Amino acid sequence: DPKALGDAAFKAGDAGSAAAYYTRAIRTDASNEKLWSNRSAAFATLGNAQRAFSDAQEAVRLTPKWAKAYRRCADALTQMANVENAYWFYAKAATLDAGDAGHRAARLECLKKLVREDGPQAKRRRGLFSRDAKLKRSSVRVWACSDVHYDHHGAPEWV
Repeated sequence: DPKALGDAAFKAGDAGSAAAYYTRAIRTDASNEKLWSNRSAAFATLGNAQRAFSDAQEAVRLTPKWAKAYRRCADALTQMANVENAYWFYAKAATLDAGDAGHRAARLECLKKLVREDGPQAKRRRGLFSRDAKLKRSSVRVWACSDVHYDHHGAPEWV
């Protein structure tokens, strides 16, 4: 059974073999969200965040109410330093499985990264602020607005 072999390989720390076994298992049962999720974890362990995210998205598509799939998406996005989008996935996982303290803790850690301005949008903001700081005071108008928001399409609730 390729899934069992993949589970054993992953548990033994061999993420490359685990990903290969999960790939074989997916060929026989592409509708099994757990296979996609497990392969996502294997790819994330290997440092291939893009493939991890792609597999996690497939798990979400197959089972939209499964918190773990959203968590895998968030973890992959965090690995890619895309904390702005990762937050939504962490929040969704925490909403779907409110009893899991791990989802809430991960969401909070992601929010801390946003506040510390680790993401690409935050770096862009800092660059604009630095540029504007060099302008003459008499020529500057201050407008306050934010590009950090959590009301993404599909998640009308704010968490």
